[in-house]
Amino acid sequence: MPFTQDQSPDLQKRFGLTYHIPYLFQGEAMVGFQGKKVLEVGGSLPRELVLDILGADQWVALEAMRYWDEVGEGGGGTRPKGDLSRRIQEIQSPEDLQSYALLEGLVEDLPAGLEGAFDRI
Repeated sequence: MPFTQDQSPDLQKRFGLTYHIPYLFQGEAMVGFQGKKVLEVGGSLPRELVLDILGADQWVALEAMRYWDEVGEGGGGTRPKGDLSRRIQEIQSPEDLQSYALLEGLVEDLPAGLEGAFDRI
């Protein structure tokens, strides 16, 4: 089933997201994510949403937890959920990643082995 804008209210409720879904739809319409390897910088959309519903081949979410430490509770946005024990610097090649990964770190620290590994950022 293709990802369509009319799914927005249901997906927002299902995943507890707000502005994320309309922007995700806009990104899908502009560049497409289906079958692509995506690096999400500064976000961590749910696995089921990006792989099963959106149809991405691989989704790597990169979060800088120091941002969340700075804004604190009530700072806006959706704090990442999941295991952020793996750091981006530990990844040496695309083979080190599964179809969905949640990593802690900055995009500026992307290892050389991951350069060119993503279709969309």
